[in-house]
Amino acid sequence: MAASLLQSGTATRHACVFVRWAGAGGEQPRGIRLTADSYEHAASAAIDCLIKRPEIDPERIGVYVLSFGSHWGMRIAATEHRIRAVAAPWASYCDKCYLLNEESRRYKQLFAYLTRSTSEEELDHLASGMTKEGLMETSPVRCC
Repeated sequence: MAASLLQSGTATRHACVFVRWAGAGGEQPRGIRLTADSYEHAASAAIDCLIKRPEIDPERIGVYVLSFGSHWGMRIAATEHRIRAVAAPWASYCDKCYLLNEESRRYKQLFAYLTRSTSEEELDHLASGMTKEGLMETSPVRCC
């Protein structure tokens, strides 16, 4: 589906919006605290601006995400009704508690910083909410 949106024979041009997600670089834009659903809110605001442009077809908006962004991209697709396709070729779908506790101690340090968690318990609680539980069942985007 994503390929068909991107390679449509009727489209004469494409518009891309690139968003640098908080991640390995450890950036915390303007001190905004990362939450389990902050990217869905940011994506909705970006789409609101995007669809005001005359060259944008609001029926042909897709999301392309990599690495940990795949988690956010799938959540965005599940909660944002204007998304028609998602491509997540380099994906991070694992349980975030596993990622933070087993994969690399650096991830836990980074997410403590990005979420402004003041304790490991607070961070673990926030990470336990970083799921797609109950979201994908209602998403208009389907795997193909």
